[in-house]
Amino acid sequence: MTIPKDVVCTVQPKAWMDEKLMFEWITKVWIPYVGKNRALLCLVTFSAHLTEAVREEFARIGTKLLIIPGGCTSVLQPLDVSLNKPFKSYIRRQWCERMVSEAEIGAAKITPASKSTLMEWIANATDIVESNSQGVAVAAELARQTRQVPDQYFS
Repeated sequence: MTIPKDVVCTVQPKAWMDEKLMFEWITKVWIPYVGKNRALLCLVTFSAHLTEAVREEFARIGTKLLIIPGGCTSVLQPLDVSLNKPFKSYIRRQWCERMVSEAEIGAAKITPASKSTLMEWIANATDIVESNSQGVAVAAELARQTRQVPDQYFS
């Protein structure tokens, strides 16, 4: 399977976002996306998002952070509900089906999914999310509205 050049794939040994991966995301995804434009980024209260070094890097590149309080994701992050949830649900369903399949054939040890299998799941999940017209409509509307954020929010 060939990974498109505009898709960034990376891993961390514990499969968890950390400060190093956050800097990689900022460099490879965020900066190319926003360019030299001022930006506002909403993040949840997760430790890798809140380190002093990460906050300083966002300030350096002109990105203001809005930290979403715990328990408020469904209200304040509609993309998490309309896009991320179906994406993660699909991946989780594929993983569970794989585990059941291995158990049914009597595998002595459940093996990790291959990178190509994971990439196939991600590609399929992306297709499902893109076909979800409600989620795409929400994303488009939020993108339209963020272009109209008054300068006072970037002071």
